[in-house]
Amino acid sequence: MKVLHIPHRSRLKGQTIICNRCKSKGYCTTKTKEGKTKWICKNTGKRLSTCANPASHRFVSTLYNPFTQKSDIIIRHQTRDFWVFRKRHNELLNVEQELKYFYRTGEIAQAKAIVDGFKNSTKQKKQKIQEELQIDARAIHITPETYLESAMVIYSEFLDGKRGEDWEKRPSIRSTITSYKRALERFHECLTNNGYQPELISLNEINKTHLHLWVREVKKRYNANKTQNHYLNNVNTFLKWCSSRGAGTISNALEHVKRGKTTGDTTIASLDDFKYMITLISPERSIEEYTWKDNKTGQLKKKTRRHYKTWLKDGFWLTLLLGGRGDDISHFRWSEVNKKTNDNGSEDYWIELFDNKYYKQHDVKRFNYVPMYKQTYNILLELGLNEKWGSDDFVIAPDFENRERLKTILSTSFHWYWKDVAGLNPNVKFKSLRSTFITLASLSATGDKWQLIQKHTNMETTRKHYFEKSHAVSEMFGDEFGG
Repeated sequence: MKVLHIPHRSRLKGQTIICNRCKSKGYCTTKTKEGKTKWICKNTGKRLSTCANPASHRFVSTLYNPFTQKSDIIIRHQTRDFWVFRKRHNELLNVEQELKYFYRTGEIAQAKAIVDGFKNSTKQKKQKIQEELQIDARAIHITPETYLESAMVIYSEFLDGKRGEDWEKRPSIRSTITSYKRALERFHECLTNNGYQPELISLNEINKTHLHLWVREVKKRYNANKTQNHYLNNVNTFLKWCSSRGAGTISNALEHVKRGKTTGDTTIASLDDFKYMITLISPERSIEEYTWKDNKTGQLKKKTRRHYKTWLKDGFWLTLLLGGRGDDISHFRWSEVNKKTNDNGSEDYWIELFDNKYYKQHDVKRFNYVPMYKQTYNILLELGLNEKWGSDDFVIAPDFENRERLKTILSTSFHWYWKDVAGLNPNVKFKSLRSTFITLASLSATGDKWQLIQKHTNMETTRKHYFEKSHAVSEMFGDEFGG
């Protein structure tokens, strides 16, 4: 982040730099020998260029009330753009000169009228914001005159379920809610950095200038089309939501922005490479050293992470053999393993894998029916299939309480052993195991055999395509699939 600086020769009265994080002001000094200026933080006594939070710095222009002895601020502007800063400050200087002119000519009443006009305008706007936030805690009141920042707060509370009715449709996945909030924060930051004040811009005042700034910021800041589309779409959704909630027609230039093309990740893992990686999983090859930046001090620190877990191999194999997502594997329970005893006394197993993603999105339980391959059966047998079958215990690491953390460990450890230890294709990720399962099955199976790895809608479909055609398993993967 670029450090802010006002050249000594360009500095005018009332100009300074402040830090919004520690609320300290910078003051300007001149070096006698070199003739250069430096900005010093009043809190630390060190140069602003050494501050660990340069993103919190702002150019500030302030106009004080000339009719009072105390520090009475009439107008204050903040921005990170130097030229916007100079333009705004020149406007304040013109107001100040006008006030001084009226004061010199004895027209005190007119000067005070200008001051009161500025103060009342700012006071009314701030009071309106407070009133909007104090109306019925759960009700959503949005009008064309609602300020942008207030609308952002209301929308954020709506996403959290604090506003609106419980039955209203809203995102339920925490990561999705976080992404919407992050987009609004970046949009707010973008406007502020360019000299605009979201807390004083009403929804009907939003125009293409504001949104074009946002588009340019996104295009400049992020390279991936998927990320760009993500931020543009989230702000676009927010504006549409405001429009549908009472703000009326909003000038939404984001509707006309061309989105970048994206492609899904279809990378698959080689089965031979996968088996090779499995052989390398050991405590001796589990230590990773990495560096991270401390945001408070700005210093780089070293840290060690141990990737080895006793259940890693089983977790990786089950991910490949079940074709499930990370959530499905980390929450896989023995109760999802089903058994049918045939007339001749033999037993057939199949798995009803709970679809966690679908449940999070629709709040409806759904299961994916997966056949029991020979290798799956052997792994489950070692993990205690005979003793734990039908119980509600987790299959992988049952004593590990934080299942979200377990999912993260599976993903990061796979990346470590695959890329850093085995030195294999870095484009292959943990989720590639799901693609590998589907790809291998689709290449080996045709017609009704393909139903084995598809999502079945009921038990009869599973029995029809699994129990009556169990020979298709060996045709698809071979008896030694998984080794």
